[in-house]
Amino acid sequence: MGIAMTTNPIEIAVGIFGSQTAMADRLGVKQQTISNWIASWNKGDLNLDAKLCYRIEVDTGGAVTRQMLHPADWIAIWPELASASSFQVTA
Repeated sequence: MGIAMTTNPIEIAVGIFGSQTAMADRLGVKQQTISNWIASWNKGDLNLDAKLCYRIEVDTGGAVTRQMLHPADWIAIWPELASASSFQVTA
């Protein structure tokens, strides 16, 4: 079962990094930026830079994906992920 899109992926990433400060240090941003991202997600208006999304995905070992960080428009940003996300069921 996958993570529901209502789950805040930034909070998941913070849990993996261990703290907002650790995540901020790793990404080269301020701790307040991480806090603002959490609040923005909760309000429905998080819009992270594509490069940061990729870094978060890599640095969390894929636990937080780019699709989770941009659920409404990931396919427009990273069309190459569409083929990786689709699969065929064979009988």
